[in-house]
Amino acid sequence: MSCICPQGALFVISFYAAPNVDLDYNTKDAKEYVSLAEELVRHGRFMSSTCPIIGARINLPEIVRTSGYPLFLVPGVWLGHLRLVTVPLQIILSCLTVFYIYWLCFLLFGKGKPALLSASIFALDPMSIFLLPTF
Repeated sequence: MSCICPQGALFVISFYAAPNVDLDYNTKDAKEYVSLAEELVRHGRFMSSTCPIIGARINLPEIVRTSGYPLFLVPGVWLGHLRLVTVPLQIILSCLTVFYIYWLCFLLFGKGKPALLSASIFALDPMSIFLLPTF
């Protein structure tokens, strides 16, 4: 099963080959997810410190973003190594997704070939490979 999960290997190579490249981490959207995760760790609440309409620094409940990805970032914020913790977690989640696709297709078709083909298509999908390291 590990032979059909190249996403993790490709990302590890790109992560260590260019460790000073932050890709999309510096975008406004990424910073807002990180600030929400920091707010969850520091104060235990899901609030944004910048009003999206007027740009003022006031605390408002976050109603635009879901709490899923900020919760995913919390372990990295707790440990003080956001990127170093989150990247392996994303790789593990991606590999588990490939395994789940294989398992589900095996249950549906009862054969290994369609399941392997389906998992391979997802594992080699350019969007899932190139969007994995965008944190």
